[in-house]
Amino acid sequence: LGEGNHSLTVTETDKAGNESDPSAPIEFEVDTTKPAQPGIDLITDKTGDITGPITGGSITDETQPELSGKGDAGNIITVKDGDEVLGSTVVDENGNWTYTPEDPLGEGDHSLTVTETDKAGNESDPSAPIEFEVDTTKPAQPGIDLITDKTGDITGPITGGSITDETQPELSGK
Repeated sequence: LGEGNHSLTVTETDKAGNESDPSAPIEFEVDTTKPAQPGIDLITDKTGDITGPITGGSITDETQPELSGKGDAGNIITVKDGDEVLGSTVVDENGNWTYTPEDPLGEGDHSLTVTETDKAGNESDPSAPIEFEVDTTKPAQPGIDLITDKTGDITGPITGGSITDETQPELSGK
């Protein structure tokens, strides 16, 4: 059967050539066309000191970013990180979808894509990946190795408890 709507009925004919009335019609649609390739319109960091869009190549401390995009109402959006399925969501009646991972993304590099599956089970090609890094590890505590007085009559290292006339001391450390 071709793409589109169909209404099938059957009749039965006996050996004498008598034909029955047709059966009640069964109506259905054949859909073999996969949805258009979706995209991820926005990935949003909603927690921590720095919030806003997460773009390709960026670094974020957000382990459960919100993804959003557009699709055909009622279709299913499946979200993947590389080859791992994170979960899915349904496109609402206005053609919008949002998804937030239930389980936090781990520390390191991530490559998110989405596919769209219609009611007939046809799956789109995956979206272009958006790659970013999750970094939730705070840096090691820094130290001040040297504070230097570089102006006035007395110059050199400034030590704890000392007095200096330097208003812009030079700091160095690791």
